[in-house]
Amino acid sequence: MGISRRIDGVITDRAEMFTRPNASCVSQTLQSDVHYATHVLRNATGAPATFTVSGNWLDGVDGFLFAYSTFEPTAPTSGCVAGDDDHNGTTGSFLDDSAVVSGGMLSLDADEEITLVVTSYGSTAPLGTYTLDVVHSGFAPLPARGSAIVSRGTMHTSDETADTSTETYTLGCGAIPDDVVHWDEMLLHNDHASQELMRISVFVDGGPVWLALMNETGTLCVQSGTGDNGEVLSTFLNADEKLRLRLLGRETDVPLGPWTIQVENPQ
Repeated sequence: MGISRRIDGVITDRAEMFTRPNASCVSQTLQSDVHYATHVLRNATGAPATFTVSGNWLDGVDGFLFAYSTFEPTAPTSGCVAGDDDHNGTTGSFLDDSAVVSGGMLSLDADEEITLVVTSYGSTAPLGTYTLDVVHSGFAPLPARGSAIVSRGTMHTSDETADTSTETYTLGCGAIPDDVVHWDEMLLHNDHASQELMRISVFVDGGPVWLALMNETGTLCVQSGTGDNGEVLSTFLNADEKLRLRLLGRETDVPLGPWTIQVENPQ
């Protein structure tokens, strides 16, 4: 990911209700009167951009996630762009361009908006507590000297896992324990004309954490650091170089939960 924005929310039995369509945005009547919440996403990057959205359901209720070009709860299939029920289990949902129905997209022009609708699979219970991770999918530019950028996300049980005993990690980062762990990442690009220093700080709720600096394609770890919270490591990034800042949990099958990465260019 480039920059990730985390949205926190709660859906209770006082929330508005609608008749949920299926994941293909087709009308159905089996799941009527489901509680929902909406969030408007605007592309403020100043250029066309592709986004992904991860829903994280934290109270054990099976959730559902939709994207709409325009949302009218009395016409729940109108404007529906994409929907997803389960992503690696019932604790999350995931939307990207592969999930869209005919004529829709999550690639937005500058200042274009879509509405994210969060709801539950069925009407037996409201969703409860959730987070959304809205990710600009490209590489984020390294900040100007004397400034910093911040990315926030949530690592949960439906996220990808990595076997850190493989050659991908052991060639450059052999100190990482040999475990199958959950991971998440931020993508960074030094678009400056010179080599730049970056100082990386990581803050997590469920630490400790490993930070692996991966090459552009994610096939080789070039450096790693560890810590509970605060600064993990500093390194130089060559002109036009791209890195993946990959967060790895340090316990098998135990995700980190909410996380924040701050990248500072201190020179």
